[in-house]
Amino acid sequence: TKYDPNDCTLIATQDQMDALIKNAQYYKLIQSNFWYQRAFGCAFEKPEDISAELYFYIGLEDKDDQYALTFTDEEKAYLMERSLRGGYSNFKKLPIAKMNEALSVLNITVEDLKIPDNFIYYDKTDSYYVEHTDAYIPAYPFVTAVEENADGTVRLYWDVDFIPLGGGDFIRDSKMVTTMQKLNDGTYRILSNVPVQ
Repeated sequence: TKYDPNDCTLIATQDQMDALIKNAQYYKLIQSNFWYQRAFGCAFEKPEDISAELYFYIGLEDKDDQYALTFTDEEKAYLMERSLRGGYSNFKKLPIAKMNEALSVLNITVEDLKIPDNFIYYDKTDSYYVEHTDAYIPAYPFVTAVEENADGTVRLYWDVDFIPLGGGDFIRDSKMVTTMQKLNDGTYRILSNVPVQ
């Protein structure tokens, strides 16, 4: 696998592509929900330990996401007082109700999370605001093996090439295993996502 720093496209090996085709149903599952993809970009042993900073780093995936960039004068003044960079234009708005929808793939709520210090809460909108800075490229998983267990859990073994939060060196071919629980309605809850030991 070759990486061109001027091209953010990740190039799969033939083995990865073969595995992707073989495990297409799980590839489609991951691609079907933005929040599955976000969870795959974080390592955690139990859902409440997921990094809120990584999970919500680029805001909310929503067809009406423009609301997250539109602030009232009152919101602007509130954020200006608290901004590390002296402005509000880099903030993403995270209404708690929307955050809880996003966390449903993990079967947790905002109350279960450890909220980072750089998340600003504003009670008048019942929202957090996070100051977005540099780019973060979400993990792009290549599922290489699947274990389907009698208790309804599924383990996905996968490889990923990604650039970490804040930039830095390109990390190639990390080995991860994600455990999910299949529910009666056919959806899945992600239970953990850890490096393969």
